[in-house]
Amino acid sequence: MTNNFGFDEGDAEESSPRDMDEQLRRFRKELGSSSKGYVPDTIALEALIPYCLDKQLFQDALNFSTVLTEFQPFSSDAWLWKGVALSNLERYDEALESYDRAFSLNPTDTEIQLNRADVFVERGEFSKAWTIYESLLGMFPDDEEALYGKALLLGRLNRLDEAINLLKYLQKSEERGLDATAELAYCYDQKNDYSKAFELYQQCIDADPFDATHWFNAGVVLCHQQQFYKAIEYYDMAVTIKVDFAAAWYNLGNSYSTLGRMLEAISAYEHALEFERNDFAFWHNLGSAYHETNQPEKAIDSFKQALAMEPGHFESLYGLAASYDGLGKIQEAIEHYLDAEKIKPDDADLLYAIADAYYSIQDILEALRYYKRALEINPDDPDGVFDYAATLYEKSYFSEAVKWFEQFITLRPDNFEGYYYLAKTLIMLDEKSEAVIQLRKALQINPEIRNDLRKDIGLLPVTPLPDWFFQKVEE
Repeated sequence: MTNNFGFDEGDAEESSPRDMDEQLRRFRKELGSSSKGYVPDTIALEALIPYCLDKQLFQDALNFSTVLTEFQPFSSDAWLWKGVALSNLERYDEALESYDRAFSLNPTDTEIQLNRADVFVERGEFSKAWTIYESLLGMFPDDEEALYGKALLLGRLNRLDEAINLLKYLQKSEERGLDATAELAYCYDQKNDYSKAFELYQQCIDADPFDATHWFNAGVVLCHQQQFYKAIEYYDMAVTIKVDFAAAWYNLGNSYSTLGRMLEAISAYEHALEFERNDFAFWHNLGSAYHETNQPEKAIDSFKQALAMEPGHFESLYGLAASYDGLGKIQEAIEHYLDAEKIKPDDADLLYAIADAYYSIQDILEALRYYKRALEINPDDPDGVFDYAATLYEKSYFSEAVKWFEQFITLRPDNFEGYYYLAKTLIMLDEKSEAVIQLRKALQINPEIRNDLRKDIGLLPVTPLPDWFFQKVEE
């Protein structure tokens, strides 16, 4: 939003920041305890409201400008200031009403029009904003604020080359040059020209090294280039300059997480939540990090916070279920797994997790049902194939188990377990000669199983195998 009201610390003594802060406290108190017949010092308010807007005290600015419009209903400045406050509080419909009132009182004020255009952009009414910019530029072709607003709108419309041309022109501007460079960097980032984008953000940092946003944006570009170690340095600088920069803490956490440095990621996410507790993604990623570091209780709390904001979020439900699973609370895990299944019934990994959970509580039939569903979606998952085959074997569905152990061998011919368990299944079907062949293959891959072979096979619930069987296996 356009809100550079330029309060000058070098103005008269009565306009010093210390005096303005004192005025601010006085008016807050007066408005809080004012009674009928209260008449404010409107001249003081006219100085105080721009000060509040500059300091981003938007609720104060709204309160004071509302009072000023009541006592000076024909002041276009009062209505403009009220609109700016409302815009920054994201009360866009009311902001437009204030800007329209200001415009009716002073239709030649370009600042009012520029602020109206800002609101239209925020509301997605791009054609209305475009009309304003074109109208202003038709009258004032060199109006840098209108040119800058038009460039930003071109970027929103994904007309990046046109935006770039306009921003390059504005780089020469004394007032908007640095802003234009930052927006130019963003356009190149959108065009996936990350080297150029980073170069421009670095120019912004060189020009204003204490602007945390420049460091943050450069970090984002570095992440796009997969340069996570370097990105961490830039995010670190952003939060050093602006300790309450929640988004920078969050991105710092993501960078640490990508590098597998989960404890540092957790610390960064926790810092982000100190300053912004109502961001769903912060809670979800913190929950994931706790889950990765085997802290299921904390993961559960974090995922619950995320789900309070986004009740139908699949990944959070899945993470919550997996965390209960990790705690051994299988029934709770299944409950949340099934909630996640309602959202994505064809997610093979989820179905596999549900199958494992049912297996844990020895509900073998349900486990088999979910293993089969997972394999219908992803038939070449060797782990899923093996677990399904092993569960069929456990349930004594030996003929079906043979087919799936053979499928596992096709997928993983270098894994001895496929041949070994296939052999045991064949023994249960009294197909001893074929079992000998499969056991020989298992021994070729892993000779160490020879030591316990007779004992393990001897535990099968069949008539004891004759010596010739083991002799043929060990030939």
